Amino acid sequence: MFKATSWQIRDRQFHWGDRTYIMGILNITPDSFSDGGQFNSRDAALAQVAKIYPYIDILDIGGESTKPNAPIR
Repeated sequence: MFKATSWQIRDRQFHWGDRTYIMGILNITPDSFSDGGQFNSRDAALAQVAKIYPYIDILDIGGESTKPNAPIR
């Protein structure tokens, strides 16, 4: 049987097992495969987060390229 676990992350309490949480993923690298790098400026990234924030519980920010031979910033 699954035992629910709770996590406190900053001001949020997550009760795993009580409900499904929605994670948004924002890729901010210029060579992002999913959006072509359209959110790699600060203003563009913040504008996109503002659009999805009401609908997500967790935000994963892809800030480092995993493309082979990608330049290190």
